[in-house]
Amino acid sequence: TTTTTTTSSSSSTSSFENRNNAPATTPMLLLRQNEFQQIWSELGDKIGAMVSTTTTDGEKVVDVSQFMRVFKALQSLCCNSSLEEIKLNIENMIPTEDLDGDEHKAAEQQEPTARGSPIINRPFGLPQKDGVQLIKSSDWVVIQEFVNSRVWWQEDPPSEEDRVDPLVKDKINYGAFMLGFDFHIDDNGPHLIEVNTNAGGLATVHDLERNPCQRAILRHTFVQALISEYNLGAFSQPPQPPSTPQSTSFSSPPLTYPTSVAIVDTNAPQQGLYKEMLIYASMLRLYGIVAEVLSPEQFVLDEENNLLMPVSNAQNLVIIQNQHLKTTKSGDANSDSYIKVDFLYNRLTDFRFKEDVHAHIRTATIARTVITSPHPATYVRVADKRNLMKIQHPVVPMTCQLKDKPMEFWTKNRKKFVFKPPEGNASKGVFRGDKLSNKKLQTLPDDTVAQELCAPPIAEDGSKFDFRVFSHDTQVLGLSTRHFSGQVMEMSSEKSGFKSSYPEDACCLAMIVSPSLTTSLQRTKVIEE
Repeated sequence: TTTTTTTSSSSSTSSFENRNNAPATTPMLLLRQNEFQQIWSELGDKIGAMVSTTTTDGEKVVDVSQFMRVFKALQSLCCNSSLEEIKLNIENMIPTEDLDGDEHKAAEQQEPTARGSPIINRPFGLPQKDGVQLIKSSDWVVIQEFVNSRVWWQEDPPSEEDRVDPLVKDKINYGAFMLGFDFHIDDNGPHLIEVNTNAGGLATVHDLERNPCQRAILRHTFVQALISEYNLGAFSQPPQPPSTPQSTSFSSPPLTYPTSVAIVDTNAPQQGLYKEMLIYASMLRLYGIVAEVLSPEQFVLDEENNLLMPVSNAQNLVIIQNQHLKTTKSGDANSDSYIKVDFLYNRLTDFRFKEDVHAHIRTATIARTVITSPHPATYVRVADKRNLMKIQHPVVPMTCQLKDKPMEFWTKNRKKFVFKPPEGNASKGVFRGDKLSNKKLQTLPDDTVAQELCAPPIAEDGSKFDFRVFSHDTQVLGLSTRHFSGQVMEMSSEKSGFKSSYPEDACCLAMIVSPSLTTSLQRTKVIEE
């Protein structure tokens, strides 16, 4: 079943149930559906025979390795191959039982494996490292319990200024999309270093998974989380999302898609993660959602405080045409078309939208004419480093501010602490006390956060690393280790980069992100045996 979209122009959103009965989103999607139907009608018997095997009892069962080979051939439907090329690919496949000796071994080596697969560095996102960094199952249990506990979410902002700011003073029931929990793990277990509300690198983490089926699950989970977050903000109630894009089974209320999503960052094309953002946008378009990656100055605020974004991507223009979405022009007839933004995926590091260039985004977010997430109201309750002082949990190291103790104490004990600004990103302004002179220490602002030093673990290649959990609130979206060589986190040295990571008792990351896979994987094991 192809994911489809409503053609109604009276509403800015559309029910998923309506989409399944409407015309295809784009001619491209409809073409692919027809191609698949033609392939199946012509080669269905051959495919069925290729993926089946007969047990000693004479029962026909699915051979998993054969199925994966066929599945990978069908994956070319998502590429630019012609129909004839796809059919030829399937017709030329040789059943495994026809191979022997070195040929069989070579075929097995082509199969994706869950652990230690060689990773190809791709020209997007962050640097990648080969293999898998496993963590102890006992450490993962502690981390998972901490994330699920929500003790990291404070009721009130940490500053008096925040408590009167209309953007952040009120607690909201959404805004925790794409959090990042960073831990250092040692013999005493995990230690929380910080929480981020604009964690980057998830697309890089997903790309570390070479198994196409598992990668599809990981990426669908991201889109599902974004749509769920939109529903939380737009309707103040979390619907139960479908297990697959084609599912029509829902708990009440039904899932509602945003018509348009904007991914915003400062000077977006110059960002190191710009290509990751483009990947997110392309994934959303597959669900019939207009998605653009933009810089703040590209938005326009209309008279009703709606945030409008320019639309230039060709796929977006097709979606707009097929859904009969309303657009406006700014200036002459040759200017870009603009469409109202339903959901703003916020990657700005001006966490409270104080800069003038973000004034229109601030206005629309306060008016709630756009659902913004991660939301500044979440940042002040979750990611402002002063909140670490309030969290009562064994994974949180002792944390206070410079003003809480006399300078004499800090000069004597500075080597036991890491010093951080209350708000910041990318390790800016972070100093390890054992690398900090007393002279420099005395110049730090009195609101500087001091956290007990928990040294990062050391990997086999000599790099340091931390363990990051990507999440939508408490729902895990990805896991990884981030490797670096300097005093603090960086992604520029030779040994730096993201590495696939999951607990030692899990067979793959998809099993953590989508627990329902457990049953499927158990069935797979039975078939393989």
